[in-house]
Amino acid sequence: MNMIMGKRLDYCGICGSNVKELLTFPEFPFAGRFTKKVSKQPKYIADLSLGICNKCNHVQLITIVEPDFLYTEGYTYRTSKNFLADSNQEVFLELIKKLYTEKSPTVLDIGCNDLSLLSVMSDYAGYRIGVDPIQSDFIDRKNKIEVHGKFFEETNWSDFQSKPNLIISRHNIEHIIDTSKFFDILWNKAEESTLLVFEFPDAEAMINNLRYDQIFHQHIHYFTRDSFTQLINLHGFEVVASKYNTKMWGGSWIIAFRKGNETLSQNILNDKLIVNNYEQFKSKNVIIDDHLIKYSDVYGYGAGQMTPVFAYHLPSKLSSIKLIIDDDHEKDGKYFDYINAKIVHSSQIDLSSSTIFITAVDAATTIINNIAARKIILPNILLTI
Repeated sequence: MNMIMGKRLDYCGICGSNVKELLTFPEFPFAGRFTKKVSKQPKYIADLSLGICNKCNHVQLITIVEPDFLYTEGYTYRTSKNFLADSNQEVFLELIKKLYTEKSPTVLDIGCNDLSLLSVMSDYAGYRIGVDPIQSDFIDRKNKIEVHGKFFEETNWSDFQSKPNLIISRHNIEHIIDTSKFFDILWNKAEESTLLVFEFPDAEAMINNLRYDQIFHQHIHYFTRDSFTQLINLHGFEVVASKYNTKMWGGSWIIAFRKGNETLSQNILNDKLIVNNYEQFKSKNVIIDDHLIKYSDVYGYGAGQMTPVFAYHLPSKLSSIKLIIDDDHEKDGKYFDYINAKIVHSSQIDLSSSTIFITAVDAATTIINNIAARKIILPNILLTI
């Protein structure tokens, strides 16, 4: 087992003030890492801690792991493989098309992942640019698309074949360590007319719904609508429109903004709420675990990237799960680095005579609607159907 030593981020990513530690998660697993064989202990772990700014109440990680480790060969998340992320792109595009009425914009997608969002914009955009470290550099002039395989902060804008006038980013800003540097670059490069549209998980919903299993190494910052607004205000941008997506991360904000001035917002989260709700979250997980171990021959369903994080918070660490079923053929026969249960494709299991415990919490509704198991145990609301 290799303990990855993180560095401290003791200053607020929004206002730069001191951050107070609230919660600690020792020896925390990395999300979405798979192995080809079962191991007695995870290959990589790292301590994790969550804090809150003493001045503006922004919530963020205090111990962080360097991006060069997180987003290299072990990073397996792909948007097109995530049903919720892929199917909810239309919600994001609806707001863009409503606000940006110019014909054939040049679109820059920051954190373009596997290009799934840029792909569906081929008929709308005149030219498409993607930036993401998991990609390789290429230019396809025939299809009017180029991709730069690096972090956004390392990208040379002079390399772009066309100047962006529409800048988009879905579920990327929460991964950025130095948000001030990030938005300084955007302000210096954006024109007055440039429209920016970002989507990020809603931390207010996460805390209120006791979804502390959504805290993990890759998400550095936990924004509310108000804290994100405060961040962009401090860097010379103002909100022009917003939309709430109820189907991503239990609730996500889509914020459209341009250069301008706006009154700063105050974040509504506070340390007492976060700590008290976390205690409720821990109590709920004890009940879930007690409920789960009553059944024998239970299969997990859903080998999502967050399944190891969910397992971490259960006293049993999902040790009673026989197998984990998933619909992705690429995961068949693999294991999570943190869970000993083998992943098998759904075609190999007779679900009609099986007891299923849903291990991909955010996909619970989709799973229920698509399988016919003898018994389904729902972890988030403790119902057995």
